[in-house]
Amino acid sequence: MESIQTGFNKRRAALEKINPRGHFHQQPNIITKDPNVTNAEHRVYSILLMMSRRNGFCWPSQQKIAEYMGRSSKNKRLGIGNILKSLAKKGYIKITRNYRTSNKYEVLIFVKDSTIIDNRVNKNLHPP
Repeated sequence: MESIQTGFNKRRAALEKINPRGHFHQQPNIITKDPNVTNAEHRVYSILLMMSRRNGFCWPSQQKIAEYMGRSSKNKRLGIGNILKSLAKKGYIKITRNYRTSNKYEVLIFVKDSTIIDNRVNKNLHPP
């Protein structure tokens, strides 16, 4: 008979394959409720949230974002830049260009310690 600890370790190993960082993220409802946000934009925003953890900043390459979305060919990866630009135009992220390494992305609305952090300049741009 399998011990409780052995069963726990097997489940943890299975979860680690699905979620290698071992954590989940909370997404504010404002982006989910916005009818102007496409499914692809929602998915990229979610990936940036996952990568930024608790401070709202991350530096993923567009290739890495494409990999998380299941896109591998160069042609499919090209659309990631347009999605990022659209999210920035809608006020959900801020992009700081970096020509030597990956750009810096700031997620402007995220959850930290059960509190919604909203760093948008124009908070009335997309009301909930």
